[in-house]
Amino acid sequence: MTKSSKAAFGRNQKKSTTDYHATHSVRGVAGTDDTDGKSKRDRSNPFHISAIRAIRGSIFSAQMCHVSTERSTPNSFSSTHAFSLVEMIVSVAILSIIAVITFRYIAAASETYALLSAQREVVGETATAVSSMRREIRTLQTPLTADVGEFSFVNQDGLTNTFRLNGTEITLNGYTLARNVTSFTLAYYDATNGLLSPVPLDSTDLALVRRIGVDLDLSKGRGHTSFDANIFLQTGVRK
Repeated sequence: MTKSSKAAFGRNQKKSTTDYHATHSVRGVAGTDDTDGKSKRDRSNPFHISAIRAIRGSIFSAQMCHVSTERSTPNSFSSTHAFSLVEMIVSVAILSIIAVITFRYIAAASETYALLSAQREVVGETATAVSSMRREIRTLQTPLTADVGEFSFVNQDGLTNTFRLNGTEITLNGYTLARNVTSFTLAYYDATNGLLSPVPLDSTDLALVRRIGVDLDLSKGRGHTSFDANIFLQTGVRK
């Protein structure tokens, strides 16, 4: 081998050795297992130690950035999941529909309650008036007048009682029994249930009266009722 050939061979061998150490140095930084003696010697190389420290610093910085990103994630999540304008409009529309339905239901219930209250009031007033008439007429001793809208008689105490329609009121001796009366009609029947007519009855027909039919209509506000009753005469019996 010539001197030039030996020199070229020496340079190539030195270059190969340098490449070999560089390659194993990179592998050691990447974390591969070094079991040979050369790798152990590479770890004591100042350049190798500086490279490892630089890489570890870069990894630590990357991990810290990742932690910072994860800590900021909840705020980003909450901000990206807030109510949008469309969602708010839809919510307001749904609530408006529910409010309208609820208002109509409450209004209908109030309307029904007001109607029933007015109806109950006129029915109670009508029943009270007819009950008072029945109680007084059953004390009849002698009939005096029997007309379509008036009936008077003498009771067991010798007092004269008169039921009369005055305008829109039914009165007993001037005392009001019912108001807001739209119709008050009296009909008179004998013992055979025959209708006595014409009215006002004369003295002969007055003596034959055994039953009085009462037709009474009341209307007050939104309440209206029609009441039909039969009052049977029981002379000498107070009830």
